[in-house]
Amino acid sequence: MVKQLRHRNIIQYLASFTYSQQLWIVMPLLGYTSASRLVATHFSEGLPEPALALVVKDVLQGLSYLHSKHIIHRAVRGSHILIDSIGRVALSGLRHSTCIMDSTRLQKTVHCYPPQARYNLNWASPELLAQDLYGYSEKSDVYSVGIVVCELGNGEVPYRGIPSTLMLLEKLEDRVPYLYDASTCSQNVENGQG
Repeated sequence: MVKQLRHRNIIQYLASFTYSQQLWIVMPLLGYTSASRLVATHFSEGLPEPALALVVKDVLQGLSYLHSKHIIHRAVRGSHILIDSIGRVALSGLRHSTCIMDSTRLQKTVHCYPPQARYNLNWASPELLAQDLYGYSEKSDVYSVGIVVCELGNGEVPYRGIPSTLMLLEKLEDRVPYLYDASTCSQNVENGQG
């Protein structure tokens, strides 16, 4: 599935091979860093709004492409957002993704729990975690983008240090994280216009 993806905001799969009973996947080197590392090393109080807007715009363009191919990423997080030396942003972490198109039809929702989901709990949507009859869809990636905005804008991951059971309860009760200093967001962002 990943091999066929071609978009400037999705990390490209180049090749894969096995060595000493390990699978190695070769992808381009995005020479700068991940968004979470950039924040941790240079912007401990969070990215400035213009930089955050540029990163999120590219992430949303990458997700839009994935969703047009009926793929749910399921692991959108700061460490899966890679930035190259000229500021190009590409999503990685596609090993967690799933296709909602089976051999004959498009599924409206998915019910399977992603493998290794425990590493992405902070970013996972309530509907993905609920594991109920309603399932989840591409919209769960949009929730994760909101968590990434808080992560990169605040300089720390929401729910950091909270036990996973309490985090699950918070999410299932619709308690959502927020930007600490929302007063710095422009009116257009607050009104959903830009």
